[in-house]
Amino acid sequence: MSESATRTILQFTPDGAAGGGTTVVLGLVEGMLAKGWRVVLLTETGSYCAEQGAALGAEVRTAQFMAGRTDPGLAHAVSDAVAQTSPDVVHLHGTRAAYFGRDLVHPKVACTIHGYHFLRRPLPFRLLGWLGARRSFGAIRDLVFVSDYDRRTGQRLRLIPPGARTHVIHNGVSLPPMPELPKKVRQIAFPHRLTLPKDPLMALAVLAQLKDEGYSMVCAGSGELEDVAKARASE
Repeated sequence: MSESATRTILQFTPDGAAGGGTTVVLGLVEGMLAKGWRVVLLTETGSYCAEQGAALGAEVRTAQFMAGRTDPGLAHAVSDAVAQTSPDVVHLHGTRAAYFGRDLVHPKVACTIHGYHFLRRPLPFRLLGWLGARRSFGAIRDLVFVSDYDRRTGQRLRLIPPGARTHVIHNGVSLPPMPELPKKVRQIAFPHRLTLPKDPLMALAVLAQLKDEGYSMVCAGSGELEDVAKARASE
């Protein structure tokens, strides 16, 4: 791709913490850089995503997006980044990104939904999360889901605005060939953040039902539920 034909994409992920969603975004950054795109990465100040994105060669811009949703300056940070970098495509990741980017005036804005974390919250927070998601998605014409289940959930909860185009694009990973294992190996791997959205306590409850059949499990991760998970595992 010649320099004159170089296209620009702005990838916006407010959280930027290490985890599945950030891994997907960094994979997109790496892949699009390899294809000759100019990639602008907008994310949380000092985050894992900012550090890794810079190492990949993206143009990194940051703000303190995780401070809350009520600061109007955060929406301005998004619109300023778009105005200053003139991207051909703006790609928002998650409900918070959709909220901050809901008023963008740009012909090509897409949003990928990486699950609905508010559904695991207590009832009042679920309602607030639903209202926020409806408002956030209202102006977005292209919504990308990582599974058919998430798209159906969005339709069931009436989160998808009339006229919006929906797409299911499964997350892709590159893995080396899997080694052959003995047929009777019964070990489960749980490589996740030990946080509410990943529900490690449910994984332990499943293991409790399987342990008499010889299954064991290795949990690899950390998070606010780490101590609780350790205590449950010891039980």
